[in-house]
Amino acid sequence: MFNNIILKAWTNVQLRKYFKDERGITAIEYAIIGVAMASALYFIFDKGNFLQTLSSAWGTMGTKISGAQNILKTP
Repeated sequence: MFNNIILKAWTNVQLRKYFKDERGITAIEYAIIGVAMASALYFIFDKGNFLQTLSSAWGTMGTKISGAQNILKTP
């Protein structure tokens, strides 16, 4: 019986130490943030058609610049 009381007290103290220990919390938080950012970037660049839209915008801009090459020349 006395052994059970000592075991329960020791377990209680060890559990309190375990839950107060925050050394690994920062690493877990960074891992969660990293996964969230990776998921967002994957959606933006792959599934969100960002690269196709950017390529189309550069093509349109290039066409307009090429078409305006004579605009500054004086007759």
